[in-house]
Amino acid sequence: KEALKLVEQGEYQRAAEILEPLLPNIQDATSRKRTLYVLGNSLRRQNKWDKAIEYYQQVSEDYILWDYVKLHIAESYQAQNDYQNAIVWYERFLSDHPKHPTYSFAQYQLAMCYMKAENYEAALKIYSQLIENKLSGYSRASQYQSGKAYEELGQWQQAYFTYQHVIDRNSSDSMAQ
Repeated sequence: KEALKLVEQGEYQRAAEILEPLLPNIQDATSRKRTLYVLGNSLRRQNKWDKAIEYYQQVSEDYILWDYVKLHIAESYQAQNDYQNAIVWYERFLSDHPKHPTYSFAQYQLAMCYMKAENYEAALKIYSQLIENKLSGYSRASQYQSGKAYEELGQWQQAYFTYQHVIDRNSSDSMAQ
């Protein structure tokens, strides 16, 4: 309980220091899953990506927050610039949770990973879905990123028209400039 209070206060290192020694003695399956998840979160908040992934991957798939476990694993790999593993976990998350409230966020991050992995065609497919979904919150950013993908593919005219569309939609923000 003390560790959970520390997490709520943003004291992630102290929470992890309390929970890690307790973990081997936790016999109750539900408590173990929750502890592994909280440890993963605490370490992720400290940018200790490898250790966070290690704990997250010990959480069983029947845990109530397994959807977030997958998402956090993907984010952790992405933060380490391990785009291939991030892609695997984002795709797994998206496949398993098509109605999740963070679905559009995960799609956008997956597309960004594809961009970093230089798979521009795959990124464009995702960006086009986000552009069409005006409620995603990622329509405009996806339009801009599509322009960058077209540039990388050497499709200059398509890149120009894509950027022009971004400018036409709102010429006063930093994205248009």
